Amino acid sequence: MKNIQTITLAILLLVPALSVMAKEIELLINVKEQRTLPVPADLERIAVADPDIADVVVLSGNRNRPGSILLVGKKPGTTTVSAWSRNRIETVWQVRVQSQLLGQIPATDAEIRTGNGSTLIRGESPSVVSHAV
Repeated sequence: MKNIQTITLAILLLVPALSVMAKEIELLINVKEQRTLPVPADLERIAVADPDIADVVVLSGNRNRPGSILLVGKKPGTTTVSAWSRNRIETVWQVRVQSQLLGQIPATDAEIRTGNGSTLIRGESPSVVSHAV
């Protein structure tokens, strides 16, 4: 009987936790890029794991417009932004910030290395014309 009570108590404690599971979203932005992200109307708090990579500005809403946050890419890297509503629902953005140069290059097999104030791009181009673009 004691085991059944223990299992029942564990289930009762677990059910509220399941209802507040985080919704995860992956984002890719460039350095100095800004992106508006929707947040719940009852936003309670927000956190940025590494504000040197990306940061947020809370844009308050009103009766006619829900609130949002402005995500700002600061330097290349990855970080996590988390937002919680009053009813404990969490939204998590996995944010990857890339350099402005990478944002300008079309998707290719090019290898790009940066460091010590310089950038090296190595790869192949299918034609001289596409290389010039």
